[in-house]
Amino acid sequence: MNIPEQVKKNAELASMFFVLAKYYEYKDPQTHYLYYTQHLKYAKLVAEYFEKAGMPREEEQEEGSRATVGAPVLPGIPVPGFPYGSYPAPGMYPGVGTYPPYQPYAPAPIHSAGQPNAYVRFIHAIPDAPAVDISIDGRRLLSNVSFTRASGFIKVPAGAYRLELFRAGTTNRLFEETLRLPAGGFVTAAAVGTASAPKLALYPEQPAPEAGMARVRFLHLSPNAPGVDVRIRGGRTIAAGSEFTDGSSYITVTPGAVTVDVVRAGTTQPVFDIPNLRLEAGQTYTIAAVGLAGGQPALQPLVLRDF
Repeated sequence: MNIPEQVKKNAELASMFFVLAKYYEYKDPQTHYLYYTQHLKYAKLVAEYFEKAGMPREEEQEEGSRATVGAPVLPGIPVPGFPYGSYPAPGMYPGVGTYPPYQPYAPAPIHSAGQPNAYVRFIHAIPDAPAVDISIDGRRLLSNVSFTRASGFIKVPAGAYRLELFRAGTTNRLFEETLRLPAGGFVTAAAVGTASAPKLALYPEQPAPEAGMARVRFLHLSPNAPGVDVRIRGGRTIAAGSEFTDGSSYITVTPGAVTVDVVRAGTTQPVFDIPNLRLEAGQTYTIAAVGLAGGQPALQPLVLRDF
């Protein structure tokens, strides 16, 4: 069977990322997740090829067509410390690229042999709250997480946890809630509301889109902003009539640079826009509105790369 060179390369990358993911599984859960999502991305491309072309029989496989573990690290492949939790164009939006400077969090590994796992990401979206430390079941998971910051996905055993947020560096608890994580699920947990009335909002994630496409959704995380419509300028609507704590479904879009318009629901009155937002093929994104309408910190976009 004549297997295209690109399929062979994708298989090599899938294998390499799997090895890296296993190495970091308990050493650094955030880096483990980064590599595991890359493994899934390339494995999916290989699987899609064979689903269309038919699976090769063992004797038909060409020499060198099998995925190799020792593939070299190629330019552009993420390395430990890459700011995975936050994305797009540098210098434009909080939580995006290099502005404000990304501060990687080092979550403590939590695992239990033989127990189904879940993955959770945290976002600090309480505009008037200080930086926080985040604990589950009395164990410190993240430290000094400031407004607009997001962690990477953290691997934990599935189940129910006591989630607590403390003023960073203190035992002054801001709030406590039950966090329920389904087996095999990926969940974004956003601390939202105000310092006097905080709460937790949960949003399930969706796997990477089909090959050659991107996927995007919108979360309304501003406690006082009006209902909004969110659309790609000249293209599809991402969310309509979105109110506080609403999360839209993902939509699939053609990759490329786009402008996203956020307007008052049912009108063309601008709330904010996001120019030149680059959506890459094979990636999934969350756009969130955070901050205060007419207050400080101001209403602003937060763009996160999910997968």
